Amino acid sequence: MFLAFLEALDKDLILGVNPKEVVLLLPPFLISVFFLNHFLLKPMITLFEERDRRTEGARKEAQRLEKKLEANLEHFESHMTQARLKANEERQEIRKEAALEQEEILAAARAEVAGALEEIRGRVAEERASAQSELHSQSQELARELAEKVLGRPLVTAAKGSRKASGLRGGA
Repeated sequence: MFLAFLEALDKDLILGVNPKEVVLLLPPFLISVFFLNHFLLKPMITLFEERDRRTEGARKEAQRLEKKLEANLEHFESHMTQARLKANEERQEIRKEAALEQEEILAAARAEVAGALEEIRGRVAEERASAQSELHSQSQELARELAEKVLGRPLVTAAKGSRKASGLRGGA
């Protein structure tokens, strides 16, 4: 049957192609395609698919890690924001406490200064009163002595005044 087919093909040359040659070359071509497919194309396709699978896996892993990184970054930023807010609150609290402490120290210093000033004023008033009484007594004594010198005689005063006057002269 095959020979009959070859003889039929031999009579009709199609477009300058010898059908006998085509029939003879077809089995080695099909065997070559089979071996090339089995030993070259399938391993290459398998290699490419494996590479794509690994690449896709690496891409998915990279995307997963990127999402995880973004989540961690957002978490970190939220913690940093909370930490900044807490630090600002603590700073404000410390400032308030420092201001209160400063006011207490200033109030204590003002009270101490006011007490010392009042004490000094009291001593000055006492010394002034003492100086005034001493100056008053000295002025009376000087006035009496001046009057005695102007009159040229001792002044007669009450008994009390005489003792006082004579006591002052002896002391002077």
